[in-house]
Amino acid sequence: MSGGGQNYMVDPRGSLDKLEVVVRQQTVKKDVPLKFLYQPYRSNQSNPTFVATIRGRASELVREAVIPGESEFQRIQYTTANAYCRLEGAFEQNAFQEDTSNLIFQSFGVQSRLLLVSGGITGPADPQGAQVPQGAFFWPPAGTAPRSSFDLGVRGAGAAGGKVGDEAIPEIQVAVFTALADQNQPFPRRLTLPDFKATLVVTITSPIHL
Repeated sequence: MSGGGQNYMVDPRGSLDKLEVVVRQQTVKKDVPLKFLYQPYRSNQSNPTFVATIRGRASELVREAVIPGESEFQRIQYTTANAYCRLEGAFEQNAFQEDTSNLIFQSFGVQSRLLLVSGGITGPADPQGAQVPQGAFFWPPAGTAPRSSFDLGVRGAGAAGGKVGDEAIPEIQVAVFTALADQNQPFPRRLTLPDFKATLVVTITSPIHL
C-alpha cells in the first residue's frame, strides 16, 4: 500500500465525512414453515435437539469510498447496526409434517441474532447475548396450541462503538428439545412446522469516526 493509503487508514476522518449508508432500514416479512434440522452436537442418545433458522436479507453497511492517493476502492467498515425480529405461529405437536411418533416434545427456545459479514465470513455480532428466555414454554396438549407472538430485540454488545463488517443480517433461531419414546426405534432428522410469520428488521446508522 502506498503512503496515501496508509495515511488514510490511520486517519480516515476526511473521507468518512462524505460517506453514507446504503440503507437506513430494511424490513423483510416472510410466511414460511419452520424447517428444523437435527443437531447431533447439541443432542445426546435419548434427547434429540432440532434447530430451525430464518434469515432476513443482508444489508450493506456503507458505500465504497475512494482511498486518497489510490485508484482502488476500499470499503469503510465502521458503523452501527441493529436487528429487531418478530415470530408468530402455533407450536402444535400434531402439526409436524413428519412422523414424530417416537418423539416426546419437551420445550423449545427462540432467539434472534445480528450476523455480520466481513470478507465473506459470517459471524454473530455478540455470541453471548441476544437471547430471550428458553425452556420456559412447554408444548400444550395436541389440538390446544394457540398462536403465539415473540418479539425479539437484539443488538451486538458495544454496537454504539461501531462493529466491523461489510453487511448486517437479522436471524431468528428456534430450537426444539425432545426425548425418544424408544431409543431402539428411528426418529426423523428433519421436522417441518407450517404456517409461521416472521418479520426481520435491520437498522443502520450513519458511519462514525474511529
